Amino acid sequence: MGGITGELSQSNSINNCTNSGVIIGTGKYVGGIVGFSLEFGTINRCINNGYVEGKNAEIGGIVGQANQTTIKKCINNSQITHTGIGQNYQQDVGGIVGRLFNTGKIFECINNGEIISKAYCTAGIVGQCNDVIIEKCINNGKVTSELASRPWTGGIAGVYSGGSTNSIIKNCYNTAKIIGNNDVGGISGHTINTSAKFQNCYNIGDIKGNTNVGGLIGNNENNSEGVNSYYLIDTASRDFGNKTPTDYAKDKEFITTTFVTTANTSETIWQVKTNQNKGYPILIETNE
Repeated sequence: MGGITGELSQSNSINNCTNSGVIIGTGKYVGGIVGFSLEFGTINRCINNGYVEGKNAEIGGIVGQANQTTIKKCINNSQITHTGIGQNYQQDVGGIVGRLFNTGKIFECINNGEIISKAYCTAGIVGQCNDVIIEKCINNGKVTSELASRPWTGGIAGVYSGGSTNSIIKNCYNTAKIIGNNDVGGISGHTINTSAKFQNCYNIGDIKGNTNVGGLIGNNENNSEGVNSYYLIDTASRDFGNKTPTDYAKDKEFITTTFVTTANTSETIWQVKTNQNKGYPILIETNE
């Protein structure tokens, strides 16, 4: 079920669409714009302003589940609620997409809506992803996982697994409070393998949970590589919830200067404006 269409068929696209209606779905896939997107689809410059709710489903502010799909310059502005009980891995909730897999891509997307979930995987951008590229995305929406056992909760991704050398979360940030139980992270709740890399990312939102709570990653299962990625001091007690703390916790001055300079080495992507994002770095293209 979707605000514009229930299913985006193979190799088709949706462009410049807005949904403002309430979406309450009872099926397997629920999205503010699209319920389910098949291979090689494109969702471009779409905005969801309507409340989205589902039960025991893949739920996203833009699309519930997508396979080999590119999602670009989309924004979710409304609350997303998952009302079921997480029974299996087919229940994921994200501000942009619930589940994305098989070389999918998310570019320049923003979630501003609060997310309340009882699903296994919950995050500001994508609940669960495998073998994907996530670039220049922002989460500003508070994320709360209410599942008592084995939830994975993150600012950008709930569960992020690699699959190819191209898999990466790059030039992304989280500003919102992330609350969960186990495996809670400012960027990702849980990373699965070493090919799941992240680069030029930061978190300034408070990260709260019981076990494996990290300013960047809750459970960095196989030591995923992090490059020029940091979190604000005091938002969490560890960089990676299941690892010994290292040196990823930084103050505002470091994040607004050294982080930006390093991230802009090959291309000017980041900038600092004192009247935006509390003076923390913003993405030039995404924040336009």
